[in-house]
Amino acid sequence: MEEEYFDFTPSPAFLRIMGKVPFKEWQCVAELIDNSIDAIVNSSSNDSLSKTIKVSIPSKSKIRNNEPLIIEDFACGMTDAQLERALSAGDSSKNTTNSLGLFGMGFNLATSKLANTVEVWSSTESDEFEIGARIDLSEMIRKKSFQRKKLKRDKKPGKKSGTEIRIFDYHSSVNFNVQQVIRDLQKAYSNRIVDELGISIEINQKHILEPYKFCIWNKDRTVPYKKEPIPVFYEIDEILDEKSFCENCFSWINYTPEIDTKIQCPNCNESEHIVKKEISIRGWVGIQRFSHKENFGINISRNGRILSSDDKSFFHWNNPNYPQASEDDRFHPEYPRDTPHAGGRIVGEIEANFIIPEYTKDNFERNDPNWHKALAFIRGEMPLQPELASAFGFRGVRNRSPIGLLFSAYRKMSPPGSKTLVFANKTGKADYRLPQLMADKFYKGEKEYQDDRLWWEAVTKADLKDDDSTFDPRNPSISNKPEKDPDKEDDKEEVEKHPGKRKFIKTKSYDLEALLNLRPITATIVEFYPTNSETKPIIFDPMGPNTFMVLINQDHPILKNF
Repeated sequence: MEEEYFDFTPSPAFLRIMGKVPFKEWQCVAELIDNSIDAIVNSSSNDSLSKTIKVSIPSKSKIRNNEPLIIEDFACGMTDAQLERALSAGDSSKNTTNSLGLFGMGFNLATSKLANTVEVWSSTESDEFEIGARIDLSEMIRKKSFQRKKLKRDKKPGKKSGTEIRIFDYHSSVNFNVQQVIRDLQKAYSNRIVDELGISIEINQKHILEPYKFCIWNKDRTVPYKKEPIPVFYEIDEILDEKSFCENCFSWINYTPEIDTKIQCPNCNESEHIVKKEISIRGWVGIQRFSHKENFGINISRNGRILSSDDKSFFHWNNPNYPQASEDDRFHPEYPRDTPHAGGRIVGEIEANFIIPEYTKDNFERNDPNWHKALAFIRGEMPLQPELASAFGFRGVRNRSPIGLLFSAYRKMSPPGSKTLVFANKTGKADYRLPQLMADKFYKGEKEYQDDRLWWEAVTKADLKDDDSTFDPRNPSISNKPEKDPDKEDDKEEVEKHPGKRKFIKTKSYDLEALLNLRPITATIVEFYPTNSETKPIIFDPMGPNTFMVLINQDHPILKNF
């Protein structure tokens, strides 16, 4: 029987960029995982298939023994023709709308950066055997041939379908730090991979990859700003536009016919791969429970792959209509200008499937006009800082974008308490350190630190702080006056509504649904010693939706007699 061969002759585009893409080791692993995620997504109609991806990363000693790096999925697998296309460098048959892979070169780039030899095995559910190919770059270059023998082997017991990649014969520079690779991979994928797609990535049989989880306040928390409750969390789901896109050369076409007629790409003259694409964004922005000098900003992802983490470009105002703004140091950045010593706490996750990643998938084309539309929606087209907004003709106009509203209500760290969601230290000033220590416990998975109850108790205690040096956050007493806002022209000192000494007793939630058909309320109960002629025995002071401070007037005759 005559032997069959695959032809993996690379495209000219691949040959040009092969040696130029600076992939790191973890990025090579991620690129191969991306291909498995795409396969699972494309197999989503078959509920009988597993959504698990198994990754085996060799340690330093295993690399010396030439034990392979393995990435295996249990998706729909590939036919002969599909396998040949997938391994042909520069193939771009993927639909870029739903795929993590974009350029059709990721497999070749990733494997060639790590080793000389790779084996790929795949089968569909109807196949009796697995088909495979062994790519030996050194041999292929020596023989000047890109044809590879088609291999066959029995299916693994119990495996219906899927693909396995085995990489060995490593380059001398390869030396996996397994724990660091795991940490980098956790930052490479958004929670969409797990929560929405239900994919499980298992590493070395003991680690289940968990995407980064934000330590944010409960979504129903608010603080008052200009007599308006500003939530700590804004959900985003917006279609900004719809345009034609060429999947052959990855470029946007600036016109879309009103009727379904075939158009030609002006860049590559291709007409067969033109699709309509929504320019849409979804995700959220919100406030985390601690401030930090580095760990804040927005994660920007495409189809679940994070292209920029802790992105702070949202805090710069670079409006092309105001070129002089880019030369003004006051704009870079606008946040956290008020609290540089404490850092920032605005965070979020934005999924923007229209953006074009760089080959390394650690950034994207930021000059794209479509991205500018998204940026304007999320952070507004005017400055965040009121002083700077006035300087550029936005006097008296509020930035009501999602980040603009978060900025207005949460930019300040003083006064500590429920009006800012900031802790107080023993002197009554803002405490940045304790929330960070509590966040460490959140990230370690300690159960009582997962919701924001302990944080809320701390900020409500801060409402009761005393001015003297004997202040103890565990036994607070009286509120300080708020700081004057230097950017607020009509800012006036707030008059304390119920002046007097206070002593924290407890914070408790009461479920009234069964009794009164009302939502649960949260009450912070306080012993109250008024310094004026307060006539009420008990005062309910609203602090937010279904949230009250309950002042028990200890000087009232009813309570004294009782």
